[in-house]
Amino acid sequence: MNGSDLKVLRKKFGLSQEELGELVGLSKNTIYNYENSGVVPKSKIPILEKVFKEYDRKPSSETKNLSEKEALDVIEKILLHEDELMKYENFYLWVKSLRTDERNKTLKEVLKNRLDSID
Repeated sequence: MNGSDLKVLRKKFGLSQEELGELVGLSKNTIYNYENSGVVPKSKIPILEKVFKEYDRKPSSETKNLSEKEALDVIEKILLHEDELMKYENFYLWVKSLRTDERNKTLKEVLKNRLDSID
C-alpha cells in the first residue's frame, strides 16, 4: 500500500483524513503526509488494512432489509452462479474469511444462518 492507495481507500469509504487518523490512532497531518509523500511506513500498513477491511463489512445507508423469501431468492441466485462469483475478489475474500467449520457447510446454510442472525 502506498500513499495513492491509501487516499483511494479513504475516499472509497467516505472518510476524511481526520476520521481515518482517529480510527488508526494517527493525526490528520500524518495521514496527509502519507498520501502526499506516497510512502506509508510498513509498520502502519497492517493497521490500515485491518481498518479498511472492517469498514468494508459495515452496511451502507442504502442497505435494506430483505424478507425471508427475498433472501432465499438471492441465495438461490448466488448458488446458481457461485463459480462466476468466485472470480470477483470481494466475494472470494468473503468466502475465504469464513471459519473452517463454516466452510464445511453449504453456502446456502452459511448465508441463511447469517441472515437469520440479523435482527
